[in-house]
Amino acid sequence: MPKDHYVPQFYLRNFEITPIPNRIQPNHVYSYKRNFSPIPLPIQSVANEIDFDRISEGEKARYSKIYNEILRNTENSSPPIISKIIQDSTFSISDNDKTVLAWFIALLATRTPTAHQYFVKDIMSFQEKINERVKKDCISNEQEIHKILKRNNPKVTEEEINEFKKFILETNFNSFWKFSENDNNKSYIRSLGAVQAESLVNDLLVKNWHLLIITSEEVFITSDNPVSFLFPRLVGVKNQIHTESPVFLPLSPKKALYIHPYNFSDKTIFLNNNQVDYFVKETVKHAKECVYSNIKSNKPQEILNATPFNLSNLNYEFNFPPYFQIKAFWKSAFKHFAEIRNDW
Repeated sequence: MPKDHYVPQFYLRNFEITPIPNRIQPNHVYSYKRNFSPIPLPIQSVANEIDFDRISEGEKARYSKIYNEILRNTENSSPPIISKIIQDSTFSISDNDKTVLAWFIALLATRTPTAHQYFVKDIMSFQEKINERVKKDCISNEQEIHKILKRNNPKVTEEEINEFKKFILETNFNSFWKFSENDNNKSYIRSLGAVQAESLVNDLLVKNWHLLIITSEEVFITSDNPVSFLFPRLVGVKNQIHTESPVFLPLSPKKALYIHPYNFSDKTIFLNNNQVDYFVKETVKHAKECVYSNIKSNKPQEILNATPFNLSNLNYEFNFPPYFQIKAFWKSAFKHFAEIRNDW
């Protein structure tokens, strides 16, 4: 069974350790875990999971083929764009390059185990609300329940109706929604993530793109959940107030993308050390288990040890439409995937 990288290897290679002769081979990063000393690991061995990308059943398998084409096109098109941003002394990005990177960021944000954990939580919350409504209706609309059951089965007895009501009131329906590691659940969550990705792309393309640069000895780090949604801001759009989160993605130890609802005067922003610390802490906060860096340092380790992972602190609710809304977008999103898959 193959291991699938939910954080692409080409991206992680931008954070690889500079080889020290006879000590550390190329294509390694320092991997940090909570309460463990960082160790150098091959990039091919981190941020992956067995059969993570596999969908092998029914209609969702067809969707998976479209999704994989989008993923492949994105991961083929984005590396040279990211390399150019890292290597150039100025920050200039075309509309086409921005679209490619928006898809890369959106897919990266929605296809990690962290994002999938959030989608499951969102589904379960939606299901719990449905359960509460059904139980409430079972009590407050008793006559309507009788009418529905008798219409569906004129021979139903009062005893059977009472048994049905008892079953509704006493059953925890969330027990039927256990998301284990089987194909059905994996495909469902991954397909949901694909729809969320399209929504996020549209949001990214209307924001303002800036490049953050470190000129000191400090460095950016990345993680097993690299896209960070920062503290949300209030933004006025068409006479309405919306809550939006800036999006932060480190591209290398010295450069990062900062995609923001506000437009700063300069597209390139040079950071002081206090500002770097802020973004490093945000990266650590969004990490589920591991942080990756090109250097071995006490600072990220101390921050990681003091920062327990908490899904509710990642601001996903400001960036991913809730499950009850996203269900309506499901088919249109995959149709859009099919239409754009050959554009790059």
